[in-house]
Amino acid sequence: MQLSEIRIKNFRSFEDETIALDNYTCLVGPNGAGKSSVLQALNVFFRNSAAASVDLLKLSDEDFHHKNIENPAEITLKFEQLSVEAQEDFKAYFRGGKLIVSAKAKWDPQVGCAEVKQYGARLVIKAFSPFFKANENKAKADELKNIYSELRGKFPNLPAVTTKGDMESALRVYEEKNPEQCELVSSPNQFYGWSKGENRLRKYIQWVYVPAVKDASTEQEEGRTTALGQLLERTIRSKVNFQEPINELRREVAEKYEQIIQEEQNALNGLSRSLTKRVQEWTHSGTQIRLNWHYNHDKSFTVNEPLARLSVGEHEFLGELARLGHGLQRTVFVSLLQELAADDEGNAPTLLLGFEEPELYQHPPQARHMANLLEVLSTKNSQILMSTHSPYFVSGKGFENIRMIRKSADDRKSVMSQVTHKNIADRLSKALGETPRSPTSTMAVIEQIMQPSQSELFFASVVVFVEGIEDVTFISTHFNLTGRWNEFRRHGCHFVIASGKGNLSRLLATAQGLGIPAFAVFDSDAEANRQNPGNHPRENGCILTLCGAKNADPMPNETYWTENVVMWHSNIAKVVHLDFGQDVWNSAEQTAKQEQGFLDGVNRKNTLLIAATLEILYKRGKRSKTLDQLCESIIGFAEKN
Repeated sequence: MQLSEIRIKNFRSFEDETIALDNYTCLVGPNGAGKSSVLQALNVFFRNSAAASVDLLKLSDEDFHHKNIENPAEITLKFEQLSVEAQEDFKAYFRGGKLIVSAKAKWDPQVGCAEVKQYGARLVIKAFSPFFKANENKAKADELKNIYSELRGKFPNLPAVTTKGDMESALRVYEEKNPEQCELVSSPNQFYGWSKGENRLRKYIQWVYVPAVKDASTEQEEGRTTALGQLLERTIRSKVNFQEPINELRREVAEKYEQIIQEEQNALNGLSRSLTKRVQEWTHSGTQIRLNWHYNHDKSFTVNEPLARLSVGEHEFLGELARLGHGLQRTVFVSLLQELAADDEGNAPTLLLGFEEPELYQHPPQARHMANLLEVLSTKNSQILMSTHSPYFVSGKGFENIRMIRKSADDRKSVMSQVTHKNIADRLSKALGETPRSPTSTMAVIEQIMQPSQSELFFASVVVFVEGIEDVTFISTHFNLTGRWNEFRRHGCHFVIASGKGNLSRLLATAQGLGIPAFAVFDSDAEANRQNPGNHPRENGCILTLCGAKNADPMPNETYWTENVVMWHSNIAKVVHLDFGQDVWNSAEQTAKQEQGFLDGVNRKNTLLIAATLEILYKRGKRSKTLDQLCESIIGFAEKN
């Protein structure tokens, strides 16, 4: 069973938003955007009150969106890929390959809170309801046939069947084949959670929530309500079966217990005779009293399965988890996840793991390892949903698993955006006029390893796309020399190195699909390739079109400037050199080599050499008007977005 979609209505920062989920889903966005509210919504649905500092079974007015208690708060989950057994268990609600279940909380002014109740939802044709109600009420076959016959008059495509099972099946098949005629109807049912319910989902899905800040020492015992306990249960209980031997022990103890009781029954028999004789002295001779040992098997003795308790240490020390650091505490979770990734059995309930900021307390290598581990786990009998501020946890296999959560333009509600390969392909096809080639999954992983800044674009408020590290060096050095670097950072700007124009257009389309403001800086290469332009006009035109400059000359004679794009007529180095004059640049470059100890053969594109040369020129009172204009354009764009 897989959770494919969650819809959140009137809950905390969400007014009404639907979020599609994959096996591995990353929630990204700035602080306060609403990422944690998504995970808390799942805590409400799964009645996981043990993981919260507030009551999630009875919501307060602060849990409603802008305290709108006039409308109910609703969390609706859509499940797919149900097993045959699950389809049978939920046959009353399973329609069209989907199971839809909601948790609703209506405000009760009498008690000043809103109790959370669960409802199963089904797409049905309301005209069929008399048949199903009669069937539920054990109506006779003739009555069901009459109802079905009337329905055939209204729905002539219904087949001519006569048995109860065939009639019921025919109506359900008709609903599935005609969803446009159906309406969503809900009925109360406790699908998950311990109170007042049947806990019907627990058999097929297991929700485990790991908050951002958690004292794992409180969870070192295997308990059903703790994240660690649930992970321990999943790992240990799949390998150790206490149920059969303990049941056998209970039977043996019960037999021995009854034997002891029977052996002591004679004492009660003697007392019974004595009491009977005394009572008969006061009443008639037929009165009898009999004493027997009374006991309840469940209350007289209990044999519980043992709990696994965790001790952790270093070298000779071994003790409670509370005595060790947060990093090691969280490593315990990682180790359990690693064990699950290696051995999790397919017949266990699907593990739905909600993980807040898994990067906390982790060194970068450990964070990378954890990210890979979670990806591997998501390919097993598990589904991962995390909120993160770390690019390590953005899958290298693509961007489709990212859900961008941010506040709306008026800052009133949380909104979600995502992109798919099709979205990007459509954008690029429109800009190129042809279908673009996509990188393979292996290429995408290697590209992320070589250029980690490409993953960082998902965490930036404003992205500045450049072709290579040389561009970053020129621009960032000028920002620093002019004292504007902090301003660049304050606006949430971030450089993303595309490693070529072909990649730049793909990354630009991705950012636009997620609603991330993007500024592009790239070389037209027109000066050196005018006689043999090759793919440059096509690639330049694609970027310009994506930036809203479709009519601009893709092979210009001079640098093209607009609000969100700068296209050099040659490349950034040549343009900046011309600002100073080539002789002036060469002189400063030579001085930089001498002062900083660069070898004579060092590449002119060496980032430190470029930075040192610009610094020397700045100290000599010389500045690049082009870099001035470019930095001003970037800051101006950031201020507007």
